Amino acid sequence: MIADTTAAQSGMDESTSQGEEKKRSLFKITMDKRVDLVLTIILGLFGIFLCVMASTFYMGRVDDMFTAKGAPYVTGVFITICSIILLVLQIRSWSAIPGRLVVSEAQKEDEEGYPASWKRAFGIILAATIAALLWVPLGYVLVTPFFMIAALLIMGERSWKKIIIFSFIFGLASWYLFHQILVFMIPMGILEPLARSLGLIL
Repeated sequence: MIADTTAAQSGMDESTSQGEEKKRSLFKITMDKRVDLVLTIILGLFGIFLCVMASTFYMGRVDDMFTAKGAPYVTGVFITICSIILLVLQIRSWSAIPGRLVVSEAQKEDEEGYPASWKRAFGIILAATIAALLWVPLGYVLVTPFFMIAALLIMGERSWKKIIIFSFIFGLASWYLFHQILVFMIPMGILEPLARSLGLIL
């Protein structure tokens, strides 16, 4: 009886020790504050670079509410603002931890039970490349829903109801936003004759 109690206590102590060791391993100071700061500044400069380059873009003759400068301007401004906010937070947090190192994001998985995988990343890139190559012959409206289905499956979604509903709604909604509202020239592919007959494109 005494031996069982001692073994149980030993097991509990070992489990507690492992838990504390695992908890401590989640907080590894590995990132240099100066490197972190420089990376943030480079990101902000990249945002400014996008805005400067967008200002040199040629304005076409086709009436375009968003214009060719729109996307680079929005992206550049967004990146710049986020960089400034991140820079301010980094400088304010410097005094919280002495020295020149900051706490890293540790070794935790992106999502518990689903570790980050290079296969997923390259799967998405491959699916996006194939979709881009098929846009012109088949059309954005047909290709995009199937690209979204492939992307969701690669990311681990298994509910076919959610996959199909979201993919087709996203495909139609994004086409309507970019083609009908923002007046982007989006390829219709084999659906072009039907779209012209319905007055959806000129």
